[in-house]
Amino acid sequence: MKKYFVFRHDQRVQQTHPPESPEATACEITRVALSEYLPMGFYTACEADSSQATFEGLKTPAMCTVELDNARVDLWHNEVMPIVDSMSSLFDAIDQARNMVSDSLDDLIAAAENCEAFADHDFGENIDVDSGFSYIEAPSLGDFCQRVCELFDVKYLAHAEQD
Repeated sequence: MKKYFVFRHDQRVQQTHPPESPEATACEITRVALSEYLPMGFYTACEADSSQATFEGLKTPAMCTVELDNARVDLWHNEVMPIVDSMSSLFDAIDQARNMVSDSLDDLIAAAENCEAFADHDFGENIDVDSGFSYIEAPSLGDFCQRVCELFDVKYLAHAEQD
């Protein structure tokens, strides 16, 4: 099992890890564990006992550590990433549904305002679209992130900046 330090990546440096490498996997795990979903270029990872880790640590403190071996890398790519992708699709579908309902409500209100007989009636008075969707929105994201941390031994470092 190898330990990887994950850092915020210096955006001025053009560096990416090869796809599905342990370093790229550690960055992906961190992104999910932190619920940041920033582009992968915001992170860089390196083995904890490498000279690169020392160099990166001099520039900025590591955010966390992630422990990986081949089995964990495979678990991430073959089993966990499909869940991450499906959760992302669910969030997109919820947002689209919220927008559709909100747009339909706006259309109803506008139609009523254009009708003299209903101009004084507030069709949106008892409808709070955002509240209605807030209960759907959280399929235990916190629990999922916690489980990711457990599976991949993600350890947040006390000195890391919390944005």
